[in-house]
Amino acid sequence: MKTKKKEISSKSLKVYKSMLIALLFFNFFDAISTYYFVIIKGVEELNPVMNFLLEVSPILFLIFKLIWCPIAVYVFWKSLPYSVVSKIATIGCFVPYCLLTIYYIIGWTFYAVYGII
Repeated sequence: MKTKKKEISSKSLKVYKSMLIALLFFNFFDAISTYYFVIIKGVEELNPVMNFLLEVSPILFLIFKLIWCPIAVYVFWKSLPYSVVSKIATIGCFVPYCLLTIYYIIGWTFYAVYGII
């Protein structure tokens, strides 16, 4: 007996896909901001994996950041209509990246206005 996979509504699918597209922008902004503040301004990277990559090579860090996220987004995108895990992972990645982007915007604003990080 075959079980039919349940698809989510087209409206919900659009919301999830919008979150995935936003994740690509958040990741790019995170990569550029991290590179600038850590390499140029000497701020400490708190993520041990990213810190290791930055210590090995800043270019390796950028390549890793700019490749792994699009791959993950592609996998989530393809499995989204049916996979509960993809839906949870999308939200689980979107919320922290959104907060991190807000944090960076505040940081960039302070840096631009007051010259402090």
